[in-house]
Amino acid sequence: MLDVASSKAGAYIAMSTSSDDDYPPENMLDGRTETFWATTGLFPQEFVVSFPSNMSIQTVQMFSSNVKKVAVYKCTKEDPTEFEQVGEKEMESVEGHLQSEEIALMKTVARHLKFVILSAHDHFISVHKLAISGSEA
Repeated sequence: MLDVASSKAGAYIAMSTSSDDDYPPENMLDGRTETFWATTGLFPQEFVVSFPSNMSIQTVQMFSSNVKKVAVYKCTKEDPTEFEQVGEKEMESVEGHLQSEEIALMKTVARHLKFVILSAHDHFISVHKLAISGSEA
């Protein structure tokens, strides 16, 4: 399995609900935990990861801070227009450390994955890295 969410693999952020020039959403796909996407204090917050073609997805590993609940949706169409929920995860607060949570998606095929941060443990959250195990479908 490859990390199909890396920018080197052709993945990109198609949409995000908040953006800061210092902490852009593209930081989630650079493979590093030192950089991150930071959000405003309002929820839900969303972002869409798009792939060059349909991918067979096994799992998602999310490195974040202060995320309480996240839902994951998939779309197989060329344009990210119609999504269906494929996963959800409640995350523990780990003050002072990065959360490292795996979200199982039951061998999902997707061209786009939408992540919806439904709630948080604090006013702001950050997503440092996404590692999505999969292969070309």
